[in-house]
Amino acid sequence: MKKVGIVGGMGPESTIPYYHDIVYGVQKKIGEDFFPNLTIESINVFKVLDYCEKQQYEELSNYLMVAINYLCKCDVDFIVLAANTPHIVYDKLVEKSPVPIVSIIEETAKEVERQRLKKVGLIGTKFTMKGDYYRKPFIRRKISVVTPNEVEMDYISEKIASELEHGIINEDTRAHLYAIMNRMRDEEAVDGVILGCTELPLIIESSRSPVLCLDTMQIHINSIIQGILS
Repeated sequence: MKKVGIVGGMGPESTIPYYHDIVYGVQKKIGEDFFPNLTIESINVFKVLDYCEKQQYEELSNYLMVAINYLCKCDVDFIVLAANTPHIVYDKLVEKSPVPIVSIIEETAKEVERQRLKKVGLIGTKFTMKGDYYRKPFIRRKISVVTPNEVEMDYISEKIASELEHGIINEDTRAHLYAIMNRMRDEEAVDGVILGCTELPLIIESSRSPVLCLDTMQIHINSIIQGILS
């Protein structure tokens, strides 16, 4: 059984379900009283967002590598970043990391391909929605990725930073997010919407969503569980 190291805190509200769902997910797979050994290195999400805002990607990768190196000292077999946005420097981290890093974006692209979806919407931080780094695994699979318009992107990104990162769930925000997803379904003809921020599942409920939701956090967690058991 392998040990995972988690770079968390991006933000804390999503790191909590990562921990909970991984340990209980492994226990369920094994079918007996057992919890896996794992290590979490929690970092400052606002520092990550500030580096992205200033496009200081070398500084961002160095900051994340400090966390990765701490985890490697704990004898982890593989590492995950418990967020989508820091994957903007994923390629740099893979080059430097002593152990494999399981990408949330790559795992999501695999799931979209498995479901045979050809056109998907993407919502998340503005860095995720506007960046080319998120589209690469989908382009390789000939899957089209559509983002909201500029006004909608500004709204989503602002609400993630000012509300969701602090654990604030506002019903007006929830309704507005559903409205954006509904418009993307009707006007952009998307087959589903990628929740490209690990805080979004805290406010967007798949059962109430007007369109198929692709929960990147849960997709990532399922892959981590398989990685631990492999």
